Amino acid sequence: MKGKLKAMFTRNIGMKLVSVVIAILVWLSIINLSDPKVTRTISGIPIAQRNEDLVNVENQTYVSDSPKTVSVRIYGVRSRIQDITAEDFIAYVDFREMSSVYAVPVHVELKNTKYAEEVEITKQSLTMYTGKIEERKEKTVNIRVNVTGVPDTHYAYSDGSTKALKIYGSQKTLDTINALVANVDLKGSTSSVSGLEVPLTAVDSKDNEVDITDVQISLSSIFVDIDVYPKRDIEMVVDQSNIKAADGFGIVEVKNTKVAVAGDPTALDALERRGPFVVPYEAVGLMQDKEDYINIANLLPSGVMVADETDTITVSITVSRLTQKIFSVSTATITVRNLDFETLQYSFPNQLFEIPIYDLWLESTPAITDSNLGLYIDLSDITEPGDYTVELHSTHENPNVEYSLTKQKITVPIHIDSAGEDNGRGNEGN
Repeated sequence: MKGKLKAMFTRNIGMKLVSVVIAILVWLSIINLSDPKVTRTISGIPIAQRNEDLVNVENQTYVSDSPKTVSVRIYGVRSRIQDITAEDFIAYVDFREMSSVYAVPVHVELKNTKYAEEVEITKQSLTMYTGKIEERKEKTVNIRVNVTGVPDTHYAYSDGSTKALKIYGSQKTLDTINALVANVDLKGSTSSVSGLEVPLTAVDSKDNEVDITDVQISLSSIFVDIDVYPKRDIEMVVDQSNIKAADGFGIVEVKNTKVAVAGDPTALDALERRGPFVVPYEAVGLMQDKEDYINIANLLPSGVMVADETDTITVSITVSRLTQKIFSVSTATITVRNLDFETLQYSFPNQLFEIPIYDLWLESTPAITDSNLGLYIDLSDITEPGDYTVELHSTHENPNVEYSLTKQKITVPIHIDSAGEDNGRGNEGN
């Protein structure tokens, strides 16, 4: 029996070995065709710093001129490496390895050791981290909470738990940093949040993010409270009672504006019931257009805040030189005031006369006509018959009519008789 088994395995042994080798090669070919080995490049792996306290001592800091991320080329079976991303790697420099010329090796490793056996890193874009030692400077920068994702109907407000922070680094790097920002995305929520920890990023004057790998910051994140309020638009009306043009000029227009406000719904309802919000403003002696800004934050009632990027509104005043127009006026349109009609009566020697009025004719509201000037004279100082010259005044709602009369001292002659005298004239235009 043993001889037969031995003969079975030893007979044609060469052919059998060849068959096994062929089978293995066929199997390997099938595996390679269905799941071949491929090469991929992974970019944007951030380089962390370890033991940086060895170089950031006293008033010195390490400043690198190398990229802050590294790319690697990996090799392995497609099924294993196709889902690998930059987050699966660790890249770092350890300042314990820094050379005398301030160069530090860049290490790149896979976080998952299981991958390390099946995936090979064949190349990396950066092998040495280079830089230099500079004097460390100090700068205090403001912290800003930037909230996004709030619906248009609401407004998010937060002043942050820390107003400002000291940062340390090279002068060149610090000069590029304008603020530290805590970015919060509420993703469409209308609910307030509190005690939210948010990482800090640095931005320049144009709000572009600034790399802070070489900057020392005592806080990497802050805790913020964010209040979310409903938002409304209210009309801001500039009070024009104290806006005056210079002599010979007139106010053409004072533009009003709408402002978005937010706050407690009860406070917002009360504000809307008030109607247009009147903003006090004063400007006198204007001879040209004027643009100014008013901070309205302190003018709003308690529980209401400005929901725009700025707390100011723009006051835009258009000014134009007055132009003259001549009106032909009948004395019948002049009202006589404060004459003792029991003892005196009046008459006008002339029935028609002309008066010049200055106004912004193209923009006049309401229009000024010969018959609606609202002219009157005040005879309270006249107690005896005689011939007098008295000043004309106007009740017209356009202030330029009264301005024209008083500025030019427009007068009208009038004759006063004793009441009851038959002189053929009597009271006219009363």
